[in-house]
Amino acid sequence: MRSLISGVLILLVCGCATKPLISVDRNPNADLRTFKTFGFSEHPGIDPSGYSSIMTARLRAATRTKLEGMGYTYDLGAPQLKVNFLLNVANRQEIRSTPGALRTPRLGSSIETIEYKAGILAIYLVDSSTNSVVWQAMAEGRIARADVEQPGPAVDRVVAEMLQRLPRDATPHG
Repeated sequence: MRSLISGVLILLVCGCATKPLISVDRNPNADLRTFKTFGFSEHPGIDPSGYSSIMTARLRAATRTKLEGMGYTYDLGAPQLKVNFLLNVANRQEIRSTPGALRTPRLGSSIETIEYKAGILAIYLVDSSTNSVVWQAMAEGRIARADVEQPGPAVDRVVAEMLQRLPRDATPHG
């Protein structure tokens, strides 16, 4: 019975994806209310090789949808804000020890290694006239297996959560 309970607990802990930790910051000297248009950086931080990746296309689409929904206008020619991204995904390991009372001969060991992917996504809003960041958001956390296999919905969800933190008084429809 104890081995069944410990197995279920391990599955619950490993199987649940946590929401990313999102932090934001803004340049205190920038008046975010003055920006009405946006575009994207010509050289996204996630495409150092010079070509536009599928992930860049996903991030741009999710960002455009959210910003337009907030009242910003997409401007391909001369946007007031340029959006840039940073993305880092890494394989991680976590070592867990099972308490002695839960050990059974069938488990074989009290130490378990959990492998998972962790990621950081940053979105930067850059003032085109000064080439300085006026607002940024960073999301950090574990990436669920389903999100690795089907990244589109996860990108949409995380980008929306991040941009939701943009102050309402800073948006054109604020």
